[in-house]
Amino acid sequence: MRCLYHARGIWLLVLTPLFLSAAILVGCSKGGGAGSEISSKAMDAASAEVKQVWLETMAAWKGGHYAQAATNFVVLKSKADTLSKDQADELANAMGAFGREAMLASGKGSADADAALNALRTTGGQRK
Repeated sequence: MRCLYHARGIWLLVLTPLFLSAAILVGCSKGGGAGSEISSKAMDAASAEVKQVWLETMAAWKGGHYAQAATNFVVLKSKADTLSKDQADELANAMGAFGREAMLASGKGSADADAALNALRTTGGQRK
């Protein structure tokens, strides 16, 4: 009997950290990364040019290329008069989320995020 309890104790010592690690990884990955909370449904109906820039913007953002994503967001914002209300709302939501993420990355010392924030500021890309 004593061996059975000892073996159970060892398994608990081994498995508990593994389960906790797995739970932490699953919980942390739930966010899905950059731009994961942004829906692209409204942009599906956009013009081919806008849709292409949108896809490039999302790819740059998800790839951590903040300056390129910011430049693309500025291009998209310049085409706001061609967007539907849903598309404009989606763009505004994406720019807000991007700006928050870029500010966090900038706070951690990312020069690319600094460049992105400067691009948004100097071209009037910041939300009002």
